[in-house]
Amino acid sequence: MNSTLLHQYQKDRLTAFVDPTHDTQGVGYNVAQAQIAIETGSITGKGLFAGPLSPDLYVPGAASLLLLFLVIVLRILRAARLAADRFGMLLCCGALAVLGFQIFENAGMAMGIMPVTGLPLPLVSYGGSSALTSFLLIGLVLNVGCTASAETRGALPALLGRRR
Repeated sequence: MNSTLLHQYQKDRLTAFVDPTHDTQGVGYNVAQAQIAIETGSITGKGLFAGPLSPDLYVPGAASLLLLFLVIVLRILRAARLAADRFGMLLCCGALAVLGFQIFENAGMAMGIMPVTGLPLPLVSYGGSSALTSFLLIGLVLNVGCTASAETRGALPALLGRRR
């Protein structure tokens, strides 16, 4: 039985967080490349419309991506505010907490202000279960938002056969 508290890869991640320039070709590679992408990118980023494929193709449009995530967060907040019942409001708040934490943690990892944890960026990072979870959460929020919109217009009571 191993008596150490942390595995070597966990120690390496913490070391890379404390000193990201220590091993930029090894354990600190992802953080170094993310910081280069943030430094060289603008609104559209470097690489999206930069021309032919090259080995130094960077993440396109980090600022644009964060603005799109802001739109998603604001729409989730709107759905929570307009929810027809407490359950719908709490469902939206839970979805916002999950997606918001993943966005915050991943952006923090890219900027070097949070340790690298391997947490995926919703709707962007590769991974089937992550994408499925993100789509399910957004689908639930859309359902709450559609129900709230229908009730505010008076369409849902009419569909259910209720009179005002």
